[in-house]
Amino acid sequence: MNYQTAFFKIIKSLVPTSLSLPHEMADLLGISLDSAYRRIRCETPLTLEETVQLCLRFDVPLEALNSGMNEVVTFHYQMMYEQGNAISKYLQELQGQLQFISQKKDVKLYYAAEDIPVFYHFSSIHLSKFKLYYWQKSILNISSIPARYSDFELNDEDLALVKSISLLYSQIPSIEIWTDETIKSKLQQIKFYWDAGFFDQKLEVITICDELTIIFQNIQLQAEMGLKKAEHAFTSSNFMLYHSDLMIGNNCVYFESLDTNAVFLGYNSFNFIRTINKDFIIQNKTWIENLIRKSTLISKTGEKQRNQFFKNIFKQIEQLKNAVAND
Repeated sequence: MNYQTAFFKIIKSLVPTSLSLPHEMADLLGISLDSAYRRIRCETPLTLEETVQLCLRFDVPLEALNSGMNEVVTFHYQMMYEQGNAISKYLQELQGQLQFISQKKDVKLYYAAEDIPVFYHFSSIHLSKFKLYYWQKSILNISSIPARYSDFELNDEDLALVKSISLLYSQIPSIEIWTDETIKSKLQQIKFYWDAGFFDQKLEVITICDELTIIFQNIQLQAEMGLKKAEHAFTSSNFMLYHSDLMIGNNCVYFESLDTNAVFLGYNSFNFIRTINKDFIIQNKTWIENLIRKSTLISKTGEKQRNQFFKNIFKQIEQLKNAVAND
């Protein structure tokens, strides 16, 4: 397979089904439809200028064709510190990636979770509010964010985005690997904000904890059924949950489908970088497969281990609630 053939194979896998690649190329490159077809069939060589334009249009790095420098990887990321309305743009990017994945055939999404996958927070109003408040106040250090949690409100656009993100994730078959530490960072964030005086009332913390309990009750039900849950009903998307005794170290998402694979890695607390580099994907897939081999499946089987795992989670949430109530 020559480079041009390989290049168009990658582009075809990334073009939404609603778009016609030949027509998009003709408009982009200022060529006839027939000329676009000849390039796709590799009868006419692409110029460097045309290749770069296609890379920019379809979000494909030239490095994707690299076969001689396996240790060089190009990542895409969402800028957070040098643009306005960063959170909304982050949510739009997250929504777009999930929409893209959900449209793929025979897709599987693997999630090695150092922290609670963000998609679960977005099924709850108060947890969504706390998550976006925490990110903007403590991570992005946005000066316009109110000093008190009670003065912060989600705008309609962000609220619609988080609901969409939660629903999209519920429709994607996934295999998640959790540890006993996965919930701890969330509880530490809530406790820190209480101790720092960002909450006005104990009820605010207790409400967030109660919603966190409901989320984990739903995840436990997902594990029992082996299916994902959207609001009050199960979907047809398979759900597998593994409990690992090994420390994961960072959030890593790997998805595969018939024609596209990609890896997403967490960085800067909540942002992510993504790549379609084949060698890097193989390395991460191997790491996740090894992690799974050393983990215990607690969905649809391992009832005792599953109940113990979630009992420990509910206990930690109750401990936080009691600590705040008695403070």
